[in-house]
Amino acid sequence: MNLLQIISVMFALHFALAGCSGHLPQKVDVLISGGLVYTGDANNVGFEADVGIADDRIVFIGDARHDNTKAKRTIDATGMIVAPGFIDPHTHTLNDLFNQHGKLNENYLTQGVTTVLTGNDGGGPIGIRSTLAAFAQSGVGTNVGLFVGHG
Repeated sequence: MNLLQIISVMFALHFALAGCSGHLPQKVDVLISGGLVYTGDANNVGFEADVGIADDRIVFIGDARHDNTKAKRTIDATGMIVAPGFIDPHTHTLNDLFNQHGKLNENYLTQGVTTVLTGNDGGGPIGIRSTLAAFAQSGVGTNVGLFVGHG
């Protein structure tokens, strides 16, 4: 799992918190340890926790040492904030996403943006399904939402 994939997985953090069942895996692929976790909920209070990722899903949030959770790879996030990915609702990334050199959207990912909405200002594609299928096949770096073109 590379850094871009780890950043993308963080988008699911808020949803994973709602779905954690209390059953804790003994092994995870990646453990992000010691960070201050913000979930994006209304209380806006961070808490120190470890976040475990297995098979590209957040499967553990808690104290990994206490729960004896082991990882193939550990990222020390001490002194850092761990948060769900941000959504940019107005981008002009459509051409970049079709471009071999721009499709990873690294400039967005490195800022914590994991979802972009594009096709704004009337310039979006008419064939939403085929456009999203093309993005899925080529492997873009962020989640993508499209506006239907009216121009």
